[in-house]
Formats: sequence, structure tokens, C-alpha cells
Amino acid sequence: MSAPAFVALLLGSVIAHGTEAFQSPSKLHSRSWQKTSTRLLVEADNGDADVVDSLRMQASKDLLAASKLRADTSIAEQKLRKERPVPDATNAARVEEAIKCFELKGSSWEMTYRFSNEPESRDEEVASEVDRTFYSGKIQLRFLEDGYTTIIGRTYDRVESPSFEKIWGWDVETSSEDSLNYLLFSADVQLPSPIESMDRFYFQARVEEDTNGVYTLSDGSVTVKRNIQPPGGFWGLFSGEGILAQFRIVGEFKCKPIR
Repeated sequence: MSAPAFVALLLGSVIAHGTEAFQSPSKLHSRSWQKTSTRLLVEADNGDADVVDSLRMQASKDLLAASKLRADTSIAEQKLRKERPVPDATNAARVEEAIKCFELKGSSWEMTYRFSNEPESRDEEVASEVDRTFYSGKIQLRFLEDGYTTIIGRTYDRVESPSFEKIWGWDVETSSEDSLNYLLFSADVQLPSPIESMDRFYFQARVEEDTNGVYTLSDGSVTVKRNIQPPGGFWGLFSGEGILAQFRIVGEFKCKPIR
């Protein structure tokens, strides 16, 4: 066998053994490598001994480097596994159980809202003149057993956000339209610039109870009370302002029970 052919064969063996050593250090056997080297030396048939020795030494270094790299990688993986936090299944179950509401009286909720200062106008000409500003944020409420409502926390999305000055009492009523139960309450809200006015907003959410007695609030809507101008000057010399009014939707909200 010529020297170039031997060099190619020896390099192929180095690559094969090197790859195996990187993938699994436990499969690296010095005796196997020595047998392979001896066989290649015999097949070299009096080739260049210096070249053979040099290649054999380089191959040994490559195998050692591959083995060390794999060992370092294994140590790093073990360290990551130790440092990675293990989720506490018991804790998670307790949290899940704690946020279920089995009784509306005395329950606490986090309300995420988004509403505007004015309802959308049905008149296109008037709509272009109405300055509608939207507000969003979160507020935590407790529906007390005596029917009152108290604020236990609040989070605003922006600095210039509405301020809930007072939450009025809550109640559950059955709608005559769909025979479903709804939770109702209202709030006096101070609107920031550019509106800078106090207005009362009405909140309504459908009350649902599952077979396990767990309550949820869904389809929350926010409305405001706006006067209706009688058509054709029905009231003549008298003003109808404040006599005819309706609730107009200005936004929505969703609730989730909290501690």
C-alpha cells in the first residue's frame, strides 16, 4: 500500500473513532484503537514510519479532545438539570383550588375593563363631532355580604387613567328577557384629561354556576345612561331632558376570582 493510500485510510479510521468517541465516551476502547493502528501499520508495507507515527499521535490527541468535550458537555447538562426549578404540583393544585368561587357573597374578583367616555353615535354627522376616548385597566373588588362593594386594589395601563371614586352596592337579578341571572353594580368614575369629568358607569355580567357549585362571571358589559331627545319637539315648551333616557354600551369587562 502506498503512503498516500495509507494516510487516507488512517484518517478515515480517525474520523470514525473520533465521531464515536464524541457521541459516547464509554464506547472508546484503547485496545480496539491499538489493534486498528497495528493493522494499518502492517498494511502500510514499509511506508514512511515518521508519517505514520505523526498521524497516530495526532489521532490520539483528537480522540482525547473529543472525549473531553463530551465529558464537559455532560457536566454542563447535569448542572442545568440541578439548577432548573422543579414545579410543585401540590402548590399548583392549591392555587387552582383557591381561585374558585363557591359563594358570591364575600367573594373577591379582578376586573379587567376597557370602555369609552361616550357611546358610539348612531348619527354619522354627530359621530364625527363626538370625541370618544377609551380607557383600560384592572381593578380588584370585593362583593361584601351586606350588598356593598369595596375596592381592594387597582392597576392602570397609563398614567392618565380613570379613577374609580366609589363603587356602589351589588346585586344579582334575573332578566325578564332571557331568564338568566346577572350581577349588577355601578361606579362613579373620574375621567382624566381631556374629558376631566365625573360620570357614572354601570357594570353587568352574567352569573353562571356549574354542577360543582362554582360561580363564574361572563359577558361583562359597561353602559352609561344618556338622555333621549323626543322627536319633533313632542314636549312643546317643556324640556324632555332627564325624563326619557336609555342605557348605551360603551365597553366591556371580564372577571376572574382572586383571594
